[in-house]
Amino acid sequence: MNKYRTLLLNIGLFGINTVATKLITFLLVPLYTYYLSTKEFGITDMSLTVISLVLPIASMSISDAVLRFVIDDSNDQKSVVSYGLIVIGLSCAIVALLLPVLKLSVFGGLGNYSGYFLLMYVSTALMTYAGNVARGLNQIKIIPICASISTLITGISAYLLIVRQGIGIQGYFISVSAGPLVGTAIYTIVGKHYKYYSLRSLSGNVPLIKNMLVYALPLVPNTLFWWLGTSINRFFITGMLGIGASGLYAAASKIPNLLNLAYSIFQQAWQLSTFQEYRKSDIGKFFSMILIPLQAVLTVGASFIMLISQLLASFMLQKSFYSAWTLIPVVLLGFYFSCMNTFYGTVYTTLMKTKYLMTTTIVGSLVCVIATAGLIPVLGLYGAGAASILCNAVIYVMRMINSRRLVSIDVNYCILVISIVLLGVQMMITAMAVPYYWVYGVLIFLVLTGIHGMRCVPLLQLVVGKKNK
Repeated sequence: MNKYRTLLLNIGLFGINTVATKLITFLLVPLYTYYLSTKEFGITDMSLTVISLVLPIASMSISDAVLRFVIDDSNDQKSVVSYGLIVIGLSCAIVALLLPVLKLSVFGGLGNYSGYFLLMYVSTALMTYAGNVARGLNQIKIIPICASISTLITGISAYLLIVRQGIGIQGYFISVSAGPLVGTAIYTIVGKHYKYYSLRSLSGNVPLIKNMLVYALPLVPNTLFWWLGTSINRFFITGMLGIGASGLYAAASKIPNLLNLAYSIFQQAWQLSTFQEYRKSDIGKFFSMILIPLQAVLTVGASFIMLISQLLASFMLQKSFYSAWTLIPVVLLGFYFSCMNTFYGTVYTTLMKTKYLMTTTIVGSLVCVIATAGLIPVLGLYGAGAASILCNAVIYVMRMINSRRLVSIDVNYCILVISIVLLGVQMMITAMAVPYYWVYGVLIFLVLTGIHGMRCVPLLQLVVGKKNK
């Protein structure tokens, strides 16, 4: 089985993992909103937001470094895994010491549940770490199993504790912690991760630890500024247009997020493949060959979602939220550029050149802040969407140009420009609800499908074995 078939298999396995995780989360929302008060539900959302910010800082993004270094050096796997676990443990201790900070009013009452928050952090950190260790050890088949069992435990315990026992928010925290803890136990026992825990392996291995930190530390501000670039617009919208407008924007983002979710499945498998293959073959050719179908799926997928955006909105956006359907194409184009710049970001993580990731993300975040503040007064909610497009497009262009110093990726700029222009046109006519916009949308969709379909034929021949690399 060649590396392309392996990539497809991994995409399938990570897809099962993602669907299992997201499905139970989706199904539990009615339960939470029915049995929890609005304040309690707000606290649960705040806990997720805080953990997404704290985890990469407190752990110094060590899980990402472990994934990279376990694959890179099979002789030092025990040292890598052991060091990573120590850092995760230290991060839990740091969070425990900082729990009094949660008493601040800005956290909306989360401090009243600080013990439960710590439990949630520990379980999340361990599950994330164990999952990355499994990916590094190429234990791909166990990942969807752990995810399915973990989400099942979360769902069952949520029902028993919140519905049957009626302990509300405490039941929420216990259930979302129980699932990941069980998943971590499965990784440790069934995946035999315990065999890689060895303090002795760390003695005299200072260069390895230093290299891991050099790799991981730039990812910390990269994650933080990425969060800033993706979330700051909500604060501007709320401040300038009100909380109702922010709700409309959030609702409009749900449908475009389908593209982002699909890409996240690919990204997990793609990152693993590049880490495994970059020393074995012409990594530039590998990137070039995968870019062709990726660009095809993202471009045609974005065009199709724009085409049926009003139809999707009629099912997913109810009552007053339906009016936000014209925002969908604008937000969608921002997600399109976000997916493309993430692909190029893999160049830097694969070759362990993570500093430039931080640079591009910082620039993009600053562009987002300035553009959002300047465009919302002029264009309203569309200004927030336009700022997101500009932010992600800037990062995309910077990474695409700079990555040529490291890897030679063959880009058909003619097709790239045509694709972006056509998507831009489709976005504008759909957002403006131009008469018969769907007719123009169908034509653009067919043109893009034809262009990218023809480009994918050589790779399809590789996958079915008609052409060997």
